[in-house]
Amino acid sequence: MSLNWYPIYIFEKDGYEPQPINSIRGVKVAGKEICVIRTTNDYFAVKDKCPHAGGRISNGWCEQQQIVCPVHRHKFDIHTGKGLPEHGDYLEHYEVLTNTQGVFVGFKKHWWNK
Repeated sequence: MSLNWYPIYIFEKDGYEPQPINSIRGVKVAGKEICVIRTTNDYFAVKDKCPHAGGRISNGWCEQQQIVCPVHRHKFDIHTGKGLPEHGDYLEHYEVLTNTQGVFVGFKKHWWNK
């Protein structure tokens, strides 16, 4: 799968600790509202909208590698975006790349904007 990469944080501009460890934050990148999750070792990104309650996921919280919807307490895996097995739903999950320059999110390339 081919991705277009966009900056979430540029370390030179945003500092080397732009988001506290064990936090979540809503940001807009390339016109998309995403929720950025930072753990001790990594960053994750998902769509910032609950698929059935419509709440902003970035207003929720994390518990045991899951992000919790603030509207109805539904949990999603931060690694995959999948909800609990009995619910059968998911958040759109985005690839994240961290390097010496910053933190970047990858969105799927579409044939109309290659």
